[in-house]
Amino acid sequence: MELIEGIVIAYSKYKDNDTVFNILTKNSLQTALGIGSEKFTNKINKLRRSFLYGEFDLYKGPTNTTKIRDCKIYNDFSSKFKNLEDLMILDFLTELTFKCLIENDEYLKYFDTILNVLNNYDSQYNTKYMLILYYFATILKINGVQPAFRNCIECGSSNVSGFDILRGGVVCNEHFSPSTIDCNDENFDILSNIFTLNIDEIKDIALDWNKFKEILNHLYNLFVFSFNVKLNSINTINTL
Repeated sequence: MELIEGIVIAYSKYKDNDTVFNILTKNSLQTALGIGSEKFTNKINKLRRSFLYGEFDLYKGPTNTTKIRDCKIYNDFSSKFKNLEDLMILDFLTELTFKCLIENDEYLKYFDTILNVLNNYDSQYNTKYMLILYYFATILKINGVQPAFRNCIECGSSNVSGFDILRGGVVCNEHFSPSTIDCNDENFDILSNIFTLNIDEIKDIALDWNKFKEILNHLYNLFVFSFNVKLNSINTINTL
């Protein structure tokens, strides 16, 4: 028997009635099998939730496969996502986190960031959008993308005029391009905030849905440019 504190990042059906769970712990990404968990009467069925947080009771079967015996649930964060927008965001968080975790082993940073963001997430308030942008920016930073906000990334000039998404930092007038956001634009302030402020400074800032989508797409362009990884959930969000 092994007890681990973890968060369900993703799960998928396996064979007839089993489920494969990907559980993030403070020091690993653990894969475990939930035998018979596709059945509603199975006690493991209740764990089939993205971002369910708890203490998992694991054991090794005869084939040395890690399996789930049970879980003491601390918080089912998926219950915080109540409407269509929330469900789209939940799908995005799941896809982004899982795809980035495969390529990066900074497990504790992911673990702490996820808990901080989800503990502060509230479906009723527009502050939730800034939290999600902050999470995306933090994931980028964990994976080595740290935009420069002081001097032009091309020439070092301190007389900057905009933020260039594809070049990952601020630029001066001479290096302004079609992918640059003007410094006077509200978008520049939002981008600067999500990369430089901490969660306590971010969590009370409100955005509307359309502004959220606009900034999300700026971050996504930076994400694709940096890692050449695409997220299907972004397309879903853009349909609403």
